[in-house]
Amino acid sequence: MRLSLAVVPTVGSSRQRAVQVSTHVSSNHCGTLSSKETHANRILSIAFALSLMSLSACASRPPQAATTVPAPRGATSSEQCMKMSDRAISNEQAAPTTNKIQVLTVTPPAGSSVQESTVLVADLVYDVKDFNSGKYIVIAQFDTNTSGRSTDGTFNSYPLLKYASGIYRLCFPLTDVWIAPDIKKPLSVRFMLNKIDNAHHNHAIAITDRLSFPLN
Repeated sequence: MRLSLAVVPTVGSSRQRAVQVSTHVSSNHCGTLSSKETHANRILSIAFALSLMSLSACASRPPQAATTVPAPRGATSSEQCMKMSDRAISNEQAAPTTNKIQVLTVTPPAGSSVQESTVLVADLVYDVKDFNSGKYIVIAQFDTNTSGRSTDGTFNSYPLLKYASGIYRLCFPLTDVWIAPDIKKPLSVRFMLNKIDNAHHNHAIAITDRLSFPLN
């Protein structure tokens, strides 16, 4: 017996295929196939036809390039900036006798190259003598090319301090000062502890050292 197999494409989707299986009994075949032999040959033919269909489908659909899934990123400066905080150092600490502000940490570190999209995240420790709630803020001030003048550009998010002694996180997007008129470059910033008077003006009562950031 001779088996002939043909893969015939159908009209429509290239993914669909019809398979014709023909069974021919050669003229020199003697006798009649038993029902078991016929059934076995039919199963073999179908299995072979299915294999051809699978190969044909693979040929019509070339393997696609693997998709790369980006690895999860850690917290960005902008995300850190959403976690602004003002927390007391200790409820048992004695009342401050001086006004003070110091930089604990700053990200990126001072001296790092920065760009317009950079967000400075500074953790600052402060003490306020004769503290009065609603009267004190911590601000950032960048040097300008005009002597004695500094600026924070368009930034205006300065919540009032809650404690006489605490740690305050100030997040400052540099885009707020990047194109400010007369801004000095490389950027140079100081953080100030300011008191608000009855006329709603504020003036510095303690200032940190300057931190410099060259431009990227």
